[in-house]
Amino acid sequence: MIRRQFLGFLFVLFFLAPAWSVMFAQAQGGNISTFSTGSADETITITGGQHTAVGFDLNRNTTVTSASFFITPTTGGSSPGALEIHANQDGAPEWAFNDTGYGDFGHQTVFSSGNSTETLPINPNQGAVTNPYAPSFYVPTGATVSSSSLDVGFSPTLVGGYFQTGYIHAVDKGDVNNDTNVDFALLSRTAPLSSGNTTVPGGTTGAAFRVASYDSVLGITLSAWVPTCTNATRLMVADVNGDNFDDVVGYAPADDQLCIHFTNASSGGFLPRVNVTHATSVIDLAFGDFTGNGLDEMVSIRTGGKVQVDAFSNRTNTFTNRDTATVQLSGSTNAATLTHMLFAHFDGTQNNPKLLAAQTTGDANVVFWASSSNSIAVDTTVISGVTSGSIVGDFDGDQDLDILAPRPAGHRSIENLQGLGWDGDNHNRLLTLTNATILDYDLDSAAHVLIPNRGSPDGNPATITGNVTTYGFSSGWNYDNRVSGTATAVFEPGTAPRAVHFGDMDGDGSIEQLVLVGEGSQHGVFISAYHKVGYDIDEDGYADVSAEGYAGNGSNGLSMLMIQDGTGALTSSLNILSPGLPYTSDDYGIQMAWVNLSMHSITEGEFTFSGLDIHYTADFLVNTNPSLAGNLSNALNQQMTAGTGTFTVPLQFNATSNGSFRMYNPTLAYVSGAPNIALPPTPVLKLADAQPDRVVIDWQPITAFGDDLLDFVVYRSPAGQSVDLQNAYTTTLANNTIDVAVQPGQSWTYWVQSIHRFGVTSNLSAPLSVSIPYPTPKSYIPNLTASDVPGDEGGVMNVSWSPGDASIVEHRVYVLPSDFTDVAALTTTLTATSTATSLLVEEDSTGALLVDGLGYYVAAIGVDVYGNASTNVTTIGPVYTRNDTALPTTIDVAYTDFSQNEVDGLVMLARLQPLHAVAHLHQGGTGIANETLLLKVNGQDESYAIELETNETGHAVLSLDSLSELGPIDAVGPMHLNMTYAGDEGDATTQPFAPAQTSAPAYGTVVVSLSGDDPINVGEDGAFSTPRWSPGKMQSMSGEHGRRLDHHRCIRSGIENGPGLGGPRERSHRGRGRCGMTGVVRHP
Repeated sequence: MIRRQFLGFLFVLFFLAPAWSVMFAQAQGGNISTFSTGSADETITITGGQHTAVGFDLNRNTTVTSASFFITPTTGGSSPGALEIHANQDGAPEWAFNDTGYGDFGHQTVFSSGNSTETLPINPNQGAVTNPYAPSFYVPTGATVSSSSLDVGFSPTLVGGYFQTGYIHAVDKGDVNNDTNVDFALLSRTAPLSSGNTTVPGGTTGAAFRVASYDSVLGITLSAWVPTCTNATRLMVADVNGDNFDDVVGYAPADDQLCIHFTNASSGGFLPRVNVTHATSVIDLAFGDFTGNGLDEMVSIRTGGKVQVDAFSNRTNTFTNRDTATVQLSGSTNAATLTHMLFAHFDGTQNNPKLLAAQTTGDANVVFWASSSNSIAVDTTVISGVTSGSIVGDFDGDQDLDILAPRPAGHRSIENLQGLGWDGDNHNRLLTLTNATILDYDLDSAAHVLIPNRGSPDGNPATITGNVTTYGFSSGWNYDNRVSGTATAVFEPGTAPRAVHFGDMDGDGSIEQLVLVGEGSQHGVFISAYHKVGYDIDEDGYADVSAEGYAGNGSNGLSMLMIQDGTGALTSSLNILSPGLPYTSDDYGIQMAWVNLSMHSITEGEFTFSGLDIHYTADFLVNTNPSLAGNLSNALNQQMTAGTGTFTVPLQFNATSNGSFRMYNPTLAYVSGAPNIALPPTPVLKLADAQPDRVVIDWQPITAFGDDLLDFVVYRSPAGQSVDLQNAYTTTLANNTIDVAVQPGQSWTYWVQSIHRFGVTSNLSAPLSVSIPYPTPKSYIPNLTASDVPGDEGGVMNVSWSPGDASIVEHRVYVLPSDFTDVAALTTTLTATSTATSLLVEEDSTGALLVDGLGYYVAAIGVDVYGNASTNVTTIGPVYTRNDTALPTTIDVAYTDFSQNEVDGLVMLARLQPLHAVAHLHQGGTGIANETLLLKVNGQDESYAIELETNETGHAVLSLDSLSELGPIDAVGPMHLNMTYAGDEGDATTQPFAPAQTSAPAYGTVVVSLSGDDPINVGEDGAFSTPRWSPGKMQSMSGEHGRRLDHHRCIRSGIENGPGLGGPRERSHRGRGRCGMTGVVRHP
């Protein structure tokens, strides 16, 4: 909407009023009552932007004191669309019909938003928003509407339609997924069974069921087929195991078999079925919470007049009898012969269900669970006329269930009076109640019986036949609850409908119908609620225009429900209401009233509004305007010239379409004498200052614009756009303006125009374009560090920093393998948020993975909200990543003892004998240089160590001429040689080495010289004895060891191990039974 320049406009009026009074006092004037064509009524036709010339003939040297005329749409012809009237060349119209939501002049086609299409959600369950207002549209106040139309479509939240399922033989309902809404279980005896089924060959058909459910996201869903009893003819949905999830029971009466499919409460779907065979005495059965314990029991009628209640045991997968009772013939103790039953919540859903056990005569007894005795109770009062084929429903609207039964000569309605018993009336109208349903389908508190009629199927689903016909109930002076003979409605859900089932699938309070339809090769289910929608024009609480029926959104073959105004209610209502409707007045004095329609629906969904088409006529006064001129008279005065005679001020009409309109009854008053309207100077703009938060512009001093200056008007437009003279940005009395509504990076263009008395204006200044600069970025990031992530497998670097300036909104981290000082030409994939103070980096700024042991240079900058940052950086580095997993190492050692390794697997040691070793430290065969190995020589009570250093090939050499070089070692008895490597932590570029060790068994010995005068006898085991040893001949042995060598063995060319050492046994002798040599002695 065009903004009024209040200050300038008021100044114009204040200055004009004294001028007018002076003019009236000084000279005579006159009036003009025709256009320049000489007519007071002109029809203007615009074609291609051109129109017949028309304006005002004004006397020269006069002042127009008032000017106006009327404009109105033509009653015939086309609308010119949006319309503007210009009387001068200042670019601002003197009158305009072009605001948002106005539509075309005389032809309304858009809503107040300016859109031609609108939507509105509605939810009757949401209390105060039950009847929300539709998106409004405008008509002129007091308009005369000649025609109107509006397309209103309704699509429900639950989008139904036709679903191809194959032929469905039976249906039951319950709450399988425990969402409190109704789900339908569908049984087909010819369902396609998948090839993966373990009990049925692939590609065959058989008995199976699937579940139809509603989900707020997915809509209506159909589960996969679940095979059930081979000969199943019925389905029952009940919570057999009491887990609050209803289960599905397939029933094959011919086989006395129940196939129970328990719902998987945790993951959905069904658990492996449980097959149960019941007694052959069962005539009929049903499931329900008969005893009120929260568990659905099996209730059955049986031969011998028996009624039995059985509960399912999860432990044994069998039914256990809770109680049995016998129904007796009225007035007799003989058992009744039961033939059929009705099982339902006859006393309302808040009470336990009851059973009507019926005989072939139609006599029935009410059977219920007596909580006081915890047993079945049979009411002895007989209800007559409950014939086979009876249906149950609430036809009297009292929230309990009644019975409608067929009769050979008509039908019988049996009303449930609860505590007062049952009241039945016979009626003569014949009814076919097979698959019929009693339902208040339109929620008007009046029930109907819905009877499917298959029509005449020809096997071609394209030729629709049949319907569902509804009939109401009526009561009179001598009859109650008779089914009417006149249909209240006829539905066509699909071809050849066979049965109607119902339930609230989405919890909105409306009842969805599931109808079995189809013929030939196409069979399925039709799902939809019955919808009643409309709109209230006069807001009296009643819908003036309405529609009823099924509704969808175009999918599944079901279109939206359209509300059609076939009686012209909208047109007549608008003509009555428009003078009194609330309105808004714009700066041209145009009064537009807004029309709000109150929407009605009994179901949740969405309205779509389109096709608004209103033709009207209305009178509009052309006089005031929000431009700098202020009104039509000032616009005419600005073109006044000196001299005598007349001149013509033309009117220019701009329109968006080819069309016509009327202008009539011009009224113009003037006085002699014209004001001095010298053209003021044009402002010359100069940029005084441009900062990130402001722009300062100034121009010539105030004195340059004369004493009649009223104001300066400033216009602003985005760079590249033209000036919008109808919307001033601001006004000022100073010769400058300060614009603080700017943001860095924006570009604006400014114009200035001076305003003077009598609507005189200067020429518009030349444009001044200004780009708002960005603030200097504060990109420095303090305390930047980077290091390898410890304890990892390499390739990860931790970069951290301290918080920088508060203007930083993003951190950019640069990691590159070469040093750099400027990032202007660099890009990086490494960024962090404004609050982050660290970043784990696995790849460099180019996206390449980090390489262990390669040096990287790291820098970081902060980016402000405008995306600006400093590019000069100082890097840290090089920084290395490393695989911190220690590499396994191996030590290989070869020992050479003084016996030249004559004993395999055992190193012989002696305190005064040499020991040589070569150790190889390597990692996977590659030698590890410059590392320290530690050799420990461990005895029974002693341990000595020596360090070895590896050379460039990873080898370390030990060469001891005497083992005693290690220290005062005894080296006697069992010993071990342990070579260990402590590992290496590595450095920034070297992966650590793991510790390693190796051990070799050894034995400490004593070397002695033996000599004797006579040969020494050696036994078969190699042992010999001497009566005494000379201490002088035991130079190499300590006293303790010498004293123990009373029994010893002699070894010449080898070594004989003593007891328990497990080594080889080798000996040689000089002569039979004699020993004389130098050798090694080891005491046993």
